[in-house]
Amino acid sequence: MSWKCLCSVLKDASSGEVYEKTYQEVYQLDSINDFNDFLFACKKKNTLVVEPKGTGYVYFIVDSNTITKRAPMAGGRVQLELNIRLRHFRNLEELLAPWQLPAFNFRISSSQNEESAAIFYPGEDDIWLEEDSEPFPFVNTAGVPLEGTATYSTAQISFSYGIAVDTFLKIQNWFWSLPGKINNDSVVICGMKFPRRTLKIESLNAEYCETQKPGLAITGVHQIGTTVYYDETVVDTLYKYYRIDATFAANPRTWNQYFLNVGTHVRRGGAILRLWSWNNPTTGAPTWGTYSDYRATGGVNGEALSEPIPLNADGTNASALLNDGRMATTYRHGALYEPISFRSLNFPEALPMRWNYG
Repeated sequence: MSWKCLCSVLKDASSGEVYEKTYQEVYQLDSINDFNDFLFACKKKNTLVVEPKGTGYVYFIVDSNTITKRAPMAGGRVQLELNIRLRHFRNLEELLAPWQLPAFNFRISSSQNEESAAIFYPGEDDIWLEEDSEPFPFVNTAGVPLEGTATYSTAQISFSYGIAVDTFLKIQNWFWSLPGKINNDSVVICGMKFPRRTLKIESLNAEYCETQKPGLAITGVHQIGTTVYYDETVVDTLYKYYRIDATFAANPRTWNQYFLNVGTHVRRGGAILRLWSWNNPTTGAPTWGTYSDYRATGGVNGEALSEPIPLNADGTNASALLNDGRMATTYRHGALYEPISFRSLNFPEALPMRWNYG
């Protein structure tokens, strides 16, 4: 079983975004039975090729290697034509493991969203308030909450990155529960800083991958004084890892919202009781409270509430009437999504890059 190289010719080259060149090589095999041995001896994609350059060496990475069989020959011999595409080995980042590299396939786009409005900012033609950049309750001139929606912009951010197999196995039990969570603290992802509660995980997908690429192997260790030095060499390495495809929704206004504190029930002594409304027997003024309050005050025209009204801050009764006859309004303020720390999730912090692996 044997084969020999008949010729090796530089077919083409380019110096665009990266330095690339293509070799065309022709091999002759004694028999087709030698093909499998020949095939497995060929350089695979992402493996290293070292060539002389002056008094030193230059390094290339195999980008592709295609094999074409030529017409049959006498005596059972076989000729194979190889087109080997090489790209220049650019920097030391190419020697890092996939889980040590920055994110790739980075994309960012914007979208419009709507939410129920609880506050608003008066304009110059408002019939009640003067124009103001401070928020006010979104209520009508009678003090009753209005229904409306506000449009706001969010950014959808997606990228891919790698994590080691042993790291993924440690987090797999809760990895699938992360979508819908928001960042509880400031975080840097792909070179961008996000304040707390502005970033929501939309989806996370994991795919097991294997890739062969140049890596570093330790060939020796020696110590001078208290400093330990490692001798390393570049070798073809098979990496096993998980590729994670992540999608986030970024809300620059924060995922916190204001919600009008309204309802038809109150909390008294650990119990939830329905609100009633009636007229004060002396002044005729509208009054709210529980059924017990209604009976105790001797109210007139009492009835259980069927429509929500503003509640006080501790939820024990309806809000008090203001001097202008409107009800005071209070708000709940927070997020509908669970805040968690993103720091332990190892999302890539460095600026994204173009990947050639996986």
